[in-house]
This record gives sequence, structure tokens and C-alpha cells, in this order.
Amino acid sequence: AATLAVERTMGPGVSYREMHLLAERTLLEQMTAVGLFVGDVAEMEAAHLMSNFMPHGLGHSLGLDVHDVGGYLPGEQRADDPRVEQ
Repeated sequence: AATLAVERTMGPGVSYREMHLLAERTLLEQMTAVGLFVGDVAEMEAAHLMSNFMPHGLGHSLGLDVHDVGGYLPGEQRADDPRVEQ
């Protein structure tokens, strides 16, 4: 679902960050719809819940750049968390 949402929306003038956030929002909506999460999707977005499941940028799965920075907020740094490295 997230892949289709991004494919349908991407185009000239649409930022990488917008696509990353769209993918996160779509995943949250789908996970909530099937009962994996309970609550308001906007609140989950504000709490950056999907970063626990998708700690990388959107292009990571495509092999574009494993260190893609487009998914981070301005001034936000990726935590040095050994669990991410495993």
C-alpha cells in the first residue's frame, strides 16, 4: 500500500521528504486498520512511531543510498543505537 501511494503521488515538485512521510502515514493507517496499532494516526506520526519500524530513509530498500538523509527532520540526528546496526 505504501509503495502504491508513493508511486501515485511522486512527480515533479514533490519532495523526497513528502514521499517518506506519505509512506510512513500509509503504513500507520494500514497497521491501524488491521488492529496492530490503536489510536490516532496523526498522533502516531507526531510521536515518530514508524521510526521504530522504518529507521532508514524511503530509498534504502531501493539501494539508492543506505545513508539517505531525506527522512530526518531538520536538525534531527539519527541516534547511535547498536540495535539498528544488528
